[in-house]
Amino acid sequence: KSYRLYIVSIFSLLKHSQPCAISPVIPLVSGKNIIGLLRIVTSCMMRQENIIKLFAAWRKRHAKWFPTQFRVTIAGTKRWGEKLLLDKEDRILFFVENLKGTVIGHIGLSQFDFANKTCEVDNVVRGKFGDHGIMISAVEALSGWSRETLNIGALHLRVFADNKKAISLY
Repeated sequence: KSYRLYIVSIFSLLKHSQPCAISPVIPLVSGKNIIGLLRIVTSCMMRQENIIKLFAAWRKRHAKWFPTQFRVTIAGTKRWGEKLLLDKEDRILFFVENLKGTVIGHIGLSQFDFANKTCEVDNVVRGKFGDHGIMISAVEALSGWSRETLNIGALHLRVFADNKKAISLY
């Protein structure tokens, strides 16, 4: 029970108590170079219309790779951000940014098994192309942060068998 409380309190602090201009980041490293950042998606960000539109556009473009199919709307995306991301105590999402500050995708964690200290890598989406290798670095950085900060013993994920790009990434 205390491990669950630990995760829930960390996620709540990271998602809800950050000023709009400041969101914690995790560096993305390739070799010896920092090539980008993972930036926590906060409640402040989810009040910004441009962020909601970005999530909706990416979800619409990549809909076939999500297990749940539905018509993507701005209102629905806003509800998803509030209810299924921010209000969900065992879920966190990070923007993947390049060094120019351009958001090129997102990746997160969800579906915690607190007893076994495992969770799922969730919502991996590359929205903009370029920045070769940045999504690999994002998966590696999230894995490292999960082990070091959250004491996660194992990560798992679900991917469709015909999603060759995702399979090669993971």
